[in-house]
Amino acid sequence: MMNVPHAAVLRDLACADSLLVVCEFDGTLAEYVTDPAAARPVCGAVEALAILGSMTRTRAAIISGRSLASLRAVCTPPDERSIPQCIELIGSAGMEIESQMTLGLTVDARRAQRSLLQAAEQVAAAHPGVTVDEKPFGVALHTR
Repeated sequence: MMNVPHAAVLRDLACADSLLVVCEFDGTLAEYVTDPAAARPVCGAVEALAILGSMTRTRAAIISGRSLASLRAVCTPPDERSIPQCIELIGSAGMEIESQMTLGLTVDARRAQRSLLQAAEQVAAAHPGVTVDEKPFGVALHTR
């Protein structure tokens, strides 16, 4: 926003007919870590988002390039079965939405994904520190 005082922004948000608060998981709600499976939200982040999501006219979501299953695993506290229901999880960069039916790949797209996976695995094998992440709708190479 262009030099708008914070109070004015907060006032406009408070008066909005509806509000959607979406946070990226990796790098926003959680620190970047060497092992993606070890990532966890910073203390209080999910709780703060749950407070927002429980407010009237407000929806809260966590989005990630991770698969929905991976996102759910890292967002769920160890002593809980799930995250608060007022928080929507969105995986695969928007292709998997927890509350909605997920899309699938066509046979040709799945074949292309397998070819990409093989090529990515060859690249990773040739470069120490590079890992392959097979996603529901694609393939990613990571360096950390």
